Formats: sequence, structure tokens, C-alpha cells
Amino acid sequence: MRGQRLLGIGLLALIVLGRPSSGDVVHRLGAGATYSVSIKEIPENKDWERSQVGYLLSYQYQPALFGLELAVDILPDRFGENTYSPHAMVFVGRGFFVAGGIGLAYADSSFADQPFYLVKGGVNWELLPNLYVELSAQYRFREWADLEDEKKDFDTDTVFLGGAVRLGF
Repeated sequence: MRGQRLLGIGLLALIVLGRPSSGDVVHRLGAGATYSVSIKEIPENKDWERSQVGYLLSYQYQPALFGLELAVDILPDRFGENTYSPHAMVFVGRGFFVAGGIGLAYADSSFADQPFYLVKGGVNWELLPNLYVELSAQYRFREWADLEDEKKDFDTDTVFLGGAVRLGF
């Protein structure tokens, strides 16, 4: 209960103190964290967890209402080693935004056979000049491609909840 209260107070502070991004900055570099949950049940013989905390590195370019984001998710120990998911998105919006994109997972020293697709929505706040905070939700879908191991070949859809801090330049 105390954690929920702190989360509520933190979100309220962001809403009151922050404001949707003004759009003056064209380039942004950022880092953040994500929490992902597979929507479908993972079969018992699969060697990874249904939910996981990961990290995010990103670059955004937004010269107008539309923009481009290049990012990589780092999921520690996903298949016994780190999994990297580079992806690209086109987004529309400044404060509140929606995005769509495509990416490819890299694990076991190889890329997946098939890409994943994603849709994302969220909000960007400009807390200070050139300092932005993003809260977002992302839905990824694909047929999980065989990464050199038949134990990892199954379909899954995943929801990512995340936050990032970005510096504009």
C-alpha cells in the first residue's frame, strides 16, 4: 500500500511540475528501464521467465510533429545471456505520442529469423530545459523465431512498461 501511495505521489508530481515537451529540441539521447510481461503462458520446458526487468538506450529525432526513434532494449539473462532488441519507430506527437515500429532480437550470437513489430503510446514531459522524462507502454508481437535452439521456438506477445530520461541537444 505504501509503494502505491509513493507511486501516485510521484506521478502527480510529474504532472504538476512537468509539462508536455515544447518541441524546441530536435535531438534527444536517453536511457531508461522497462518491465516486460509475456501475455501468453510460457510452456514449462522453456528456459526463461514470463516477466523481466530490462534497460533501454535510445536516440530520438523530431524536427516536427512526426519523429524517429532508434532504440535498443537490453534484457539481462533472457536466454542464459543478454538479449538485445534493436528497433526503430516512427512516432507522432510531442507531449502525448503514439508510435509504430519494427525490430529484431539478438541472442545466442545470432539474430532472430523474424522481426517483431510494436505499437507504443506514452507521454513526454519537459522537466527542465533540455531534460525530458517519458512514461510509456508498448505492445510487441511476432512469431518467436528459432534462435539456434528448439526450446525457444514459440509464439509470444509481450507488453513493455517503461520510463526513460532524455537529454536534448
